[in-house]
Amino acid sequence: MKKRTILITITILMGIWQSCTSSEVNPEITRDELYNHIKVLASDSLKGRYPGTAEDRIAALYIANELKQSGLELMYNNGLQSFEITGNIKSGTNNHLTINSTNYMLDNDFAPVVFSASKLVIAEVVFVGYGFEIEQGESSWNDYKDIDVKDKWVIILRGEPEKTDLELPFSMYSGLRSKAIKAKDKGAAGVIFVSGKKFDEADELMKLAKPEGEVEIPVIQIKREVANMILERLGKTIGELDEIITKDVNSFNTNTNLECQTELIRTKQETYNVAAKLITDP
Repeated sequence: MKKRTILITITILMGIWQSCTSSEVNPEITRDELYNHIKVLASDSLKGRYPGTAEDRIAALYIANELKQSGLELMYNNGLQSFEITGNIKSGTNNHLTINSTNYMLDNDFAPVVFSASKLVIAEVVFVGYGFEIEQGESSWNDYKDIDVKDKWVIILRGEPEKTDLELPFSMYSGLRSKAIKAKDKGAAGVIFVSGKKFDEADELMKLAKPEGEVEIPVIQIKREVANMILERLGKTIGELDEIITKDVNSFNTNTNLECQTELIRTKQETYNVAAKLITDP
């Protein structure tokens, strides 16, 4: 009798899939059985099973062993299919920002955003409000209308308008990554985020947290004081613009050039899928 082979690939975070094909295994899945699996995988000793850690591998081996005990045939290397992910991320030594011959300090005046590319860009700066291009029915908000951002830096305010008569899904597009990708798609050479006082009165720079894939252009955050230096020639400030653009689009050229080099160092770490074969009769 021919046999049919079903390939089952199970990621670690999806938990445990129990098979009942072996006559030696009780086909019933009990509450205690599920509880015990959860107790192991959610235990403090596994420290959250973060990908690339020793605890990640321990959890993967546990799952592989449970699948084997359930009668499945382990694949790859004892059930583990390894692959690389981006693990830790940190700023390199080659990060600098210069505006009007003034050099600014990393992690004090500016910082690369976690999904920034590592590049040098020297270009004019354009202010594009919240960085939105949203259309829904007869309503729209387009910070890129009638402004050329190709091969330029764009300054974008974090967040979204607080009060507007427009019924638009601002929150859906207010994430930093979403705004950065929109700017890249519009041809911008780099993105500069700044926090309005309403968004973050303390004006703190974001830390490099969970690694994300880069967006192919440099992306930085600057303090309001630094942004005001860019706007100085026009007699504008971020505080004033923060009040104005909550009501309407206000994009413009700053007539200021900016030089910035970003460098993020991403380390690769090994993590695993758990894979096994289930042999069944047709």
